[in-house]
Amino acid sequence: MQLLALVMDVLVLLFLSATMVFAWRLSVNIKVFRNSRKEMEKLLQDLSRQIEKAERATQGMNNAAKGAGRDLQDVIDEARRLSEELQLMNDSGDNLASRLERLAERNRDAAERIETRGGKTAGISTKEPALPRVQENKRVPTGPAFAIRDRDQDDTKNNARSEVTKADAEMDDDFSRAERELMAALKMGNKP
Repeated sequence: MQLLALVMDVLVLLFLSATMVFAWRLSVNIKVFRNSRKEMEKLLQDLSRQIEKAERATQGMNNAAKGAGRDLQDVIDEARRLSEELQLMNDSGDNLASRLERLAERNRDAAERIETRGGKTAGISTKEPALPRVQENKRVPTGPAFAIRDRDQDDTKNNARSEVTKADAEMDDDFSRAERELMAALKMGNKP
């Protein structure tokens, strides 16, 4: 029996020493865990601060993108508006140019009719001098600053005026009031 008690005591000592080694290792692991926990808390705090900064930066970028989007939309709207205005001006200019071409053609036809009749229309002689050119007289024009000049018309004689005036009176019905005023201003600029 004594041998059995001795074996039991040795077994208890072995288990006790194993328990002591296990407790020591557990104590070391707990110490490491505590140190790691402090570092982990610091890491989590840093991570939280970085997440907050990223959220603020993202919000700032969203606000900047919205502002830039609004500015870009304003620019696009302004460009569309200007494009529509330019298109309208281009169409009006084309319309006015075609009307002026028709007017120049009619004036040219009237001048040709006068020349084919020998220049004798309404008692006007062809011996009268041609209309003076502004460049030849070297004088400053007193009319509007902008004038469309038809060279064929500038070369015609004074007797063409009465025929042209008749043709203009017939065409006045085809033009708006502003166009008639423009033509009258252009004619006033061409007078000597």
